[in-house]
Amino acid sequence: MATTPGANANPASTVEKMPSLQTKSVSFSKAIDASIGGGHVGAHVSMQNCMHKGLIALGNGSLVSCENWSWWQNVRSILPVTTKSEEGAAIAPNLLQQDFHADQPHQKWTTDTNYIWTQEGWLYLAVVLDLFSRMVVGWSMAALQDATLVVNALEMALARRRPQPGLLHHSDCGSTSTSESSLALLQHNAMTVSMSCTANFYDHAVIEAFFHSFKGECSDQESFQSRAQARNGTFEYSETFYNRTRRHSTLQYMSPVMYEQLMC
Repeated sequence: MATTPGANANPASTVEKMPSLQTKSVSFSKAIDASIGGGHVGAHVSMQNCMHKGLIALGNGSLVSCENWSWWQNVRSILPVTTKSEEGAAIAPNLLQQDFHADQPHQKWTTDTNYIWTQEGWLYLAVVLDLFSRMVVGWSMAALQDATLVVNALEMALARRRPQPGLLHHSDCGSTSTSESSLALLQHNAMTVSMSCTANFYDHAVIEAFFHSFKGECSDQESFQSRAQARNGTFEYSETFYNRTRRHSTLQYMSPVMYEQLMC
């Protein structure tokens, strides 16, 4: 399980103490446009281009200006660590290789975890996306980040979609993904396992783009008083808005549900 100093500290208080730096934060989508002159969230972005523009990519799906790097180093000390590799863990090769195209549902899934601040402390969120339609097919939330969080999200996806053997399941190589329970579930369902190095944003561009949208359109817009309130807000965003309403440029400006109904 990932551990973090000050896991229940309020990150907002740290940011509020540095308002001049806070206003200089650069959103991922805007930084993409600035770096490559347009394009879509989730596009391949050259690190050299980002650095040329004075930007540094962060593992949470955002970019920050280089002049704010010392500020970010202070803030990150109180943020949860969502990816922590275990020495000697069984790590599968990266079979996805940043090929986010899928010809049909249940061909490729990608998964990752993130966090939401509430007045009760952190709430951790695990999400499974189908790369064909970018649909959230599985999710799980808990006050602790451990293997159970990831397993529960995958079990939901399996129950809802019932994929055929051979589905490519891509994750990072953190301890939750390489745990015995996670690998046993993947093996039991005859999935092809793919993993990439920790903190490699580009290997997880699609699901990082989801988390960026989720934070910008949901969690960062609310001040959740409790984990229960955050759970409700996350459910409404994922199941009602993101899957059924939100239009994606990569899906011909349709929602995931609309895209699957048309293409399948």
